[in-house]
Amino acid sequence: TKENVEKVWEYVNKKDAKIAKVFYLYYGLDMKIVDIAEALEITQSATKNYIYRTIRELRSIFDKECDEDAK
Repeated sequence: TKENVEKVWEYVNKKDAKIAKVFYLYYGLDMKIVDIAEALEITQSATKNYIYRTIRELRSIFDKECDEDAK
């Protein structure tokens, strides 16, 4: 939903600037990991870690919210 998308971007924007940039470039602009790594001058491994770690955190947050809403 639109509300969930807003929550995701609010969360991501509170993260370190580099993590927020990686996440935005990957999901907002649909850039490839290799291109993001090159543009931000970081390794592809770091790029993947930023993306996947943030996704895990978001899943954890939204799973908790879903559990609370179900009560």
